[in-house]
Amino acid sequence: MPFTVNPADRVDDLARAAVGLLDADDIRSLTVRRLAEAARVSPSALIAHFENKERILVLVTRRIGDWLVEAIALDVRDHGSGGVLPHDSTRPLVRAWLGLTELARSYEVLGLHIAEAELEIAYQLRASFGLVDKDDVIGPTLVALVNGLWMRMCAPADPMSHEHALTILRDLCGRIGVPLRAGTYGRTA
Repeated sequence: MPFTVNPADRVDDLARAAVGLLDADDIRSLTVRRLAEAARVSPSALIAHFENKERILVLVTRRIGDWLVEAIALDVRDHGSGGVLPHDSTRPLVRAWLGLTELARSYEVLGLHIAEAELEIAYQLRASFGLVDKDDVIGPTLVALVNGLWMRMCAPADPMSHEHALTILRDLCGRIGVPLRAGTYGRTA
């Protein structure tokens, strides 16, 4: 009986490879050849299995988006509202996500999947501050702030420290009357 590879496993491999490439470099590194090389498959096998680069990018984006939503939920549970900020183990995932959102400007169908995942991410961010059921300007403002902090913390040159980002987050939340919530460990990050 021939050995078959579960396509879901290949997507996980490709998503891990994409995170590695986007963490180490920029979106120009996300080519079929480099992705295949990092995932240890041939580029022709990759295209044969997934049809085209766009399909690969959509599947990889969905998977990375799922991982990011899960990581935020776990970090918020454990560390409270400050868990929305990337740390050493989640920074590559956030950096990859930011790269994919930039890449989505060139691929319309990818942009649709980014927008779908962004709704889930925004929900997690709002939930971390206890703002899920509120339809006001504060929730979207906090989501925009966190996205901006992600960009500064993941910048290739002179990234903002976690401590500085947490200070900014605490300060703004204090000014608008939204307390940072404690996590399982009783602290906010």
